[in-house]
Amino acid sequence: VDDLRFAVNLAGGVSLELPLVNLSQHSSLGITLEATGGFLVSSGLDGVNLALVYDIPGYITFRYGAKANRKTDKTRGFGFGVGYHVSRGALPYEAPSVMFQVNFASGFLVRVSYDVLPYKYYDHYSSQGLVPSLKIRRLGIGFYSPF
Repeated sequence: VDDLRFAVNLAGGVSLELPLVNLSQHSSLGITLEATGGFLVSSGLDGVNLALVYDIPGYITFRYGAKANRKTDKTRGFGFGVGYHVSRGALPYEAPSVMFQVNFASGFLVRVSYDVLPYKYYDHYSSQGLVPSLKIRRLGIGFYSPF
């Protein structure tokens, strides 16, 4: 029986944006690395409510406009990337991930990330062997400000 559960990870952390190759005055190719920690809040997953979670996603990122590189004079921009997401804590898992972000000249940005493949947990039954018991797929929405 499939049963959909919802959990929220309230987290804080840091993000490192490194434009490595300037493609033009307003675009670049680089990497984005994050490290966040927080608490998983869920009334539907037994044993993990208020559990500590650490997330470490990394992306190869294309950026255009604001904050793409030092030469740009744009006030807004965007970026998208592909990478890998590692999570440790109550429900450790790893998954390929994609992200999209909107950048502002002030340094503020909004990022949406999504794990494209679910991570699967299995139960082992002596009569059936491994049986899928839980699939995790993360949708992340982050708000970032420079410090």
